[in-house]
Amino acid sequence: MLPKLHSIGRVAGKHGFSGDISLILNPGIETNCIQKGNFIFVEFDGKGVPFLIEHYRPNAGLIKLLDVNSADEAAALDGKKILIESTGADELPEADDIQGYSVIIGGNSIGTVDAIEEFPAGYMLKIMVQEQEILIPWVEDWIIEIDEDARSIELELPDGLLEL
Repeated sequence: MLPKLHSIGRVAGKHGFSGDISLILNPGIETNCIQKGNFIFVEFDGKGVPFLIEHYRPNAGLIKLLDVNSADEAAALDGKKILIESTGADELPEADDIQGYSVIIGGNSIGTVDAIEEFPAGYMLKIMVQEQEILIPWVEDWIIEIDEDARSIELELPDGLLEL
């Protein structure tokens, strides 16, 4: 039986000449799922191809995969989705999947998710509120619930954040 996979990010590009690659992880992804000796999957034509992790430097976002030994081999992975086996527990949807979700704060819907934008400091929810765009940092600790059936995200934000 094939494992159920979910996306944790994508390959940002090659790093150096020995086959290291740079990763961009989706918001809320814990790096403890990426460890030496584990497998990650790279998506090719909609299917996950397994690669053994030789080493991972989470602070730098760099990973070395077995049998990816040159800059050219690493460059071939550029932009590809990175997947891991699904544990079924507390998976966050991908950015494309939450577009149009209602954002609920304090029991009230404040608007809908237009996109998740990537900034140097991290990811931000771009929300349309009464024809005005606001940005809210995508912080896992602020997420109370993501209800895929109701297409809603309930957040608990620090006091005053929306007034900035």
